[in-house]
Amino acid sequence: MNVLFYDSDFARLKENFEYFSNKEKAVFITTKNISMINKMSRAVDFVILYDSDELNADEYLCGNLYLIGDSDNVCTIMKSFSYGAKSVYNEIKTRELYEFLKKEYVKVSKSKGDLTALVGSVMRNLHIPEHLCGHDYLIEAIYLCNNDPSMIDGITKQLYPCLAKRFKTTANNIERTMRHAIEHSFNTSNGFYAKIFTVMPKQRPTNKAFLKAVITYINNNI
Repeated sequence: MNVLFYDSDFARLKENFEYFSNKEKAVFITTKNISMINKMSRAVDFVILYDSDELNADEYLCGNLYLIGDSDNVCTIMKSFSYGAKSVYNEIKTRELYEFLKKEYVKVSKSKGDLTALVGSVMRNLHIPEHLCGHDYLIEAIYLCNNDPSMIDGITKQLYPCLAKRFKTTANNIERTMRHAIEHSFNTSNGFYAKIFTVMPKQRPTNKAFLKAVITYINNNI
């Protein structure tokens, strides 16, 4: 179990880090290098952010985010959940946090493994080869939209910019490259394509329609 901690309270951060380091692999991020959260989130199982009301939550969008804040502000808590946070605790002791994450790890590992295997299978059956740039963009989009379905509806203003930031490219390139991969899939489609969409589309689906259909299929088969 790999855990990343951010906490503006260095003493509390050190206490958590030392406790977890004795049992699991742990890393910590201080105020000076908080921008590393996005880069490191995919390499760890859990991202634990303390004092989350001090942060720009939309800057740290990741599917394994757990927030611990000192605020009872309902707006802050709801905003945290809207950006993908799994849990928000006002107070939790280090040992309690560890026991909680151990239980979560069992559930998350199984879910993550099942989802990864299913997404890979779907991409292969839809004839989207790994050498296409759109392959990686589509997979990341599937994970993001599966975690937060509202991102599909905000595909232009939310999803493309988020992917562009992660892959260090432009939103226009993300949209175009994904469209090209979907077109390749549509032109080489087989019975599985019709299975995803219930009936075979008469023309290439839009990026948004494609993602919605794939995520619906995945959720029905996970």
